[in-house]
Parts: sequence; C-alpha cells; structure tokens
Amino acid sequence: MIIFAKAALEVQIPNFRVHPAWLAGRDADNPYNRKTHEIIAQFREMGIPSSDGNVIFAAENALKYLSEYFDPDEEYENEYTENKVML
Repeated sequence: MIIFAKAALEVQIPNFRVHPAWLAGRDADNPYNRKTHEIIAQFREMGIPSSDGNVIFAAENALKYLSEYFDPDEEYENEYTENKVML
C-alpha cells in the first residue's frame, strides 16, 4: 500500500486521493472501519487526502459475508440505485 502511494505521488497523478468504503456508516465502530481510519491516517501523513467515501449497503455479498454488521429485522434500501418507473 505504501509503495503504491509513494509511486502515485512521484508521478503526480492529478487529484489523487483515496476513496474509502465504510461498513454501516463512517462512524460505525467495527474492525473494518477502524482499519480504514488507520489507513486513511497513513495516507494523510503522506499528504494524500481522502474523499468522504461511500457506505457498503446490505445486499448480495455484503449480506453474505458481513451479515453480523446488519440488523436482520431491518429492510435496507440500496441508496446507490435510482427508483425507476416501469412503463
């Protein structure tokens, strides 16, 4: 990771930044988000900013592999798809 970041800085990629994916929201306390915060801090020390990122929503593989982080009684909506009207 650090080798890649240093190489990206050396070639001066325009607008280079990291784009995290948050599990159950940026402020959710779980091992994945804690590690993501650590990695972002390492990048920040190198002068690499991060975007706000996005949130992993409860569907398909996320439900399969990360189900312990989602409430089984809640119906989740994918905020990344548009509501489309079928004609």
